[in-house]
Amino acid sequence: IIQDCQSVSPVVSLKSDTALNRFALGYSTSEVLKNCGGVILQTGGLEDRKSPHEFSLTQEFLTTGIHENISLPSIKLQSGSIYSIRMGGKDLAGNFSDSISVQNILFDNIKPVITISAPVQNTLVIDPLITYELSEDVVTAKAVWLNGTKETGFVYEIDLVEEEMKVGLYQDILLQNSETPFLGLPFILTMSAQDRAGNVSEDMRVRNVTFTRLLDGFWKYAGILMQVSLVFTGDLETESQTGTMQMHKKMGTKIDETINGTYSIDYTKHPWQMDWELSGGEVKHCIFEFTGANQMRIVIGDKTPKNWNDGELLFFVFLPEGE
Repeated sequence: IIQDCQSVSPVVSLKSDTALNRFALGYSTSEVLKNCGGVILQTGGLEDRKSPHEFSLTQEFLTTGIHENISLPSIKLQSGSIYSIRMGGKDLAGNFSDSISVQNILFDNIKPVITISAPVQNTLVIDPLITYELSEDVVTAKAVWLNGTKETGFVYEIDLVEEEMKVGLYQDILLQNSETPFLGLPFILTMSAQDRAGNVSEDMRVRNVTFTRLLDGFWKYAGILMQVSLVFTGDLETESQTGTMQMHKKMGTKIDETINGTYSIDYTKHPWQMDWELSGGEVKHCIFEFTGANQMRIVIGDKTPKNWNDGELLFFVFLPEGE
């Protein structure tokens, strides 16, 4: 016979100030009980018109010991509501236990939704800026830039920080832990998140996003016999895909000349193409790519080069302060 009123005690499956995406009860009892039940009361969040919810445990859960993961099919909680739960029991001798109460339990069984509106598929971008929207506050979120596979390609995994995981729209932001992916390669952007209740979002993907950089500034090639410097000044309205340029070529003591002109870039071709119209009517055609954040290789010819061996191949380094 139970001599005290501590027959029923809570176990870890339900704690105050937590969030659940599936309601399952857990409790322990030191004696066989005649009955045990409780009340689930909505105390905050979205309105639950069916609150309070009363329940009684069936005979199989009245035996001595720990009972976990007890589902209550008749209880239909409202996602987004906050509840308190109070339960108690009576032993075979008719003694009542003290009631157990847990407070501030959020029930949420709806997955968070991430929407990516920038960048869009099949685009060329200069900075890894992202525009995305979260349907609710989340506790973890990740953005992944992937080229190829994780085993053989380039992968950049970015964990979002707290201020980037609140509900709402984030317009053209550079994530705090972001880094610029390798230039010139197509990447897939994937974003995912998990909320406080453990609901995991569907992965959102944007495919074929390629990074480049502005050509503006001073570039220098220093060979054994020849030095070439290129200074590009891009047009704002074309995001530097067209603009003016100056080429300074020096070869020993015989050639030391500066040539002005204009340039235009075609990023739709691969490798990327660039045309130069130089003073005096000279026209040059190039293919080029960035081999690093501040490195570029160019093949220059009188006709558009077919590949990296079809013309004069020069490796340039970007010098932020000029020569």
